[in-house]
Amino acid sequence: KNQKRNTMSQNRGTPVQLFIECKNLVDLDFLSKSDPQCFIYQTKRGGLRQLIGKTEVIQDNCNPKFSTSIPMIYHFEENQYLDFEVFDIDVGSKNDFIGSLSCTLSEIMVSKGATFAGPLKLRSNTTKKRGMIYIHGEEKKEGNDGKLVFRVKGKRLAKKDLFGLSDPYLTISRVNEHGNYIKVFQTETKKLTLNPSWAKVEVSLSKICNGDINRPLKIEVWDWDRNSEDDFIGECETTINQLQTQHIYKLTHPKKKKSQGTIKFKDVHLMIYKSFLDYLRGGTEIELVVAVDFTQSNGPVGDPRSLHYLGNPGKMNSYQEAISAVGTILSYYDRDQLYPMLGFGGEIYNGYNWNVSHCFSLNGNPNNPEVHGVNGMMGAYHQAVTNVKLYGPTLFQHIISKGIQYATQSSNNLKYTILLIITDGVINDESNTIKEIVKASRVPLSIIIVGVGNANFDSMDRLDGDDVILEDNMGNRATRDIVQFVPFNKFKHNPEKLAAEVLEEVPGQLVEYMSQNNIDPPTPTTFNPPQVENNQGFKDFSPIAPPP
Repeated sequence: KNQKRNTMSQNRGTPVQLFIECKNLVDLDFLSKSDPQCFIYQTKRGGLRQLIGKTEVIQDNCNPKFSTSIPMIYHFEENQYLDFEVFDIDVGSKNDFIGSLSCTLSEIMVSKGATFAGPLKLRSNTTKKRGMIYIHGEEKKEGNDGKLVFRVKGKRLAKKDLFGLSDPYLTISRVNEHGNYIKVFQTETKKLTLNPSWAKVEVSLSKICNGDINRPLKIEVWDWDRNSEDDFIGECETTINQLQTQHIYKLTHPKKKKSQGTIKFKDVHLMIYKSFLDYLRGGTEIELVVAVDFTQSNGPVGDPRSLHYLGNPGKMNSYQEAISAVGTILSYYDRDQLYPMLGFGGEIYNGYNWNVSHCFSLNGNPNNPEVHGVNGMMGAYHQAVTNVKLYGPTLFQHIISKGIQYATQSSNNLKYTILLIITDGVINDESNTIKEIVKASRVPLSIIIVGVGNANFDSMDRLDGDDVILEDNMGNRATRDIVQFVPFNKFKHNPEKLAAEVLEEVPGQLVEYMSQNNIDPPTPTTFNPPQVENNQGFKDFSPIAPPP
């Protein structure tokens, strides 16, 4: 839970900035080059289109690099639809529309180097060349997400008390923007010693250096006195960055030439909290595995009251809505777009007879349950509903075990798996399910359970370990909270809110797993727009309809 707070507030999202440049823009001015400006619109829920920012105007330039950044709040669990419209600004007359590009914020953030590139197009969707636009997304970091851990001890400190040894303590001050030092940390006092070993220190970077590991720090050692002012022993200067390689410092006194002793830092660890976007930019993929409940409690598939009923043209049932809502969001984060589609609790025909299975392929291929894209997911589900007999009971053990298998089959640390289980009722193997969840907490896996229908889902709430840490009957405890349960009826016919509720905990769960296993995000891949061959752009004086 703490890691989630450090990486992404699920209510706030993550602040990002968008930087925009264009290349080879069409030149719409007769005697000079275009004066481009980009306007950014977001289409929000309900179809409301809103201007959220605009760049500056760059005069006479068909290859502008705009300096104005566009601030946004990135939400992993939402599709944030954006339009980038570029105009040639003409003072005293109508602005000329150069072209536009539409994409989602997710597409930008998961692109190579977090840079989305595409051709600008006219609203009429003609094939005329209008130039290219490059949109780079960057997380707006506070710069203070981390902590410093160390031990420090003094050696042969100068003696300040006439009739006894010193009572030393250590302080750390940081320089502020005006060049003055302000005290930000103090150790405990060690009594009657010239060779103190102070307790282990854990301090946030925001407190000790305001997030700047190269900010000058002053370390002072003092002798505590009960009945008079404390005596200054000596000081030294360093930075957090320097502390990682230099551990021993001589203490000096401005009025004394003789050494005042030394201090030694031990076990120095700089811990920088990584964000979800750090892992995305480093190439992490999120894979989706879907498991669908085919138990008899769903009701006969030909009955309009059945949760699997397919007889309403143009209207999705609850299972279809859940698959579509989650699949549409996650499709941006999986490069190969291949999704294993599984079922449980149904009878399947093996060519000779019908057998109940608690983990089978929805596409009818037992050796490869993967399908391509959201349409493939919907097609596999439809195929299964028409070919699988509903049976039971409702068992999660085998499905979660399969999810663990998918999550661990790759040696690539840059893959994280989400197992989406859609079910209509009470599970009949709670003890074994908890055992598998405890195992799953140790692998790169999150489990999302969507409850459809009107059954009692109290057992699902117990699996969602928000309040207590799950523990199996052997006393093994989950290392992470990886289960999120969502009742479908609460968000019925509102796919955006359903997806937001279902996926909101995933970023924190992914970062928590990576942190527990000391997996740092790789250096982000970079994207460099191609060099411009023709700096002049190209002329086009064909009539263009003015923007509405």
